[in-house]
Amino acid sequence: MAMCPVLKSCLYNAVMLLRSVIGEFLIALREAFEAALIIAIAYSYVRKVGGHIYAKYLWYGSFLAMLSGLFAGIYVWILYGSLSRSTQLLFEFASAWTATTVLSSVIYWMTTKAPYLKQDIEQRVATYMSKGETVGLGVFAFIAVFREAVEMALFLTPFIIITPLFSFIGVTMGILAALVLAYVIFAIGVRLNIRRFFYMTAVLLILIAGGLAGYGAHEFVEYAEESGIELGW
Repeated sequence: MAMCPVLKSCLYNAVMLLRSVIGEFLIALREAFEAALIIAIAYSYVRKVGGHIYAKYLWYGSFLAMLSGLFAGIYVWILYGSLSRSTQLLFEFASAWTATTVLSSVIYWMTTKAPYLKQDIEQRVATYMSKGETVGLGVFAFIAVFREAVEMALFLTPFIIITPLFSFIGVTMGILAALVLAYVIFAIGVRLNIRRFFYMTAVLLILIAGGLAGYGAHEFVEYAEESGIELGW
């Protein structure tokens, strides 16, 4: 039975869209899931030990961090738009190589620390609760989420500069997928090998990091050409 032309066209467009936003999707999925994972572990521990009055401070810190991360991303975009053409090229080079460096360190950190993540988070939350430090718990949540938001903004800057619309679509899909994944794990109880998840996404992110490094090198060469700098080749 032949596939309906309309359905075939929709599937083709969906595949093309996914190919266009896969980098942004993976980065947003990884960073948003890491933030959601940390908060979910902390929240589950608070509920488990009966510290319900502390739970709201986790949400306060998380929401404040999300807003702060959004404003930070908007500021970077506005800053980029105010730069001259040659400075934009230099900015793209710097952001791409900075993103590559940080992304590589994040991959290494998560693949080595993932097995102990739950234990470390619960110990920190237990310390705050034992001392009655509600503000400290909120700050912990803020830092955990804001760090991932800043990393996401940094990693996505090169993509946003090239294709703003596709980047927005990819980021939105990635964040929604991360929230759904965190929900099915902690609310519904679906089991997931988190360590394996981070390993698998790390391999894909290494490829993305390589692409970012190549893009940054290209922008630096273009900047050098426009600035009259001889690179010696």
